Amino acid sequence: MARVKGLAHLVLRVRDLGRSVDFYTRVLGLKVTAQLGSRMAFLSVSEDKSHELALLSLGDGAPGPDPRRVGLYHFAWQVESVEALQEFYRHLEAQQV
Repeated sequence: MARVKGLAHLVLRVRDLGRSVDFYTRVLGLKVTAQLGSRMAFLSVSEDKSHELALLSLGDGAPGPDPRRVGLYHFAWQVESVEALQEFYRHLEAQQV
């Protein structure tokens, strides 16, 4: 049987593509690798991947998440060490995340 080797990418539905791209690039340090107008953006941490994260714009009128429904709870980015995680946590606090 074939086995999964890893997660290739994740797609998130967002209201405001520009605002989301700003967050993931400015705050988290991802790079935009491609963009389809105002509809979709592809971002990556790795130089060897086309993207790990894709953002799909649904527009301002999209309903918010409902914590009582089945769906994504969270996803995590890998860091080098506990110290790096603590440093990144302080960075997120400084960005008011």
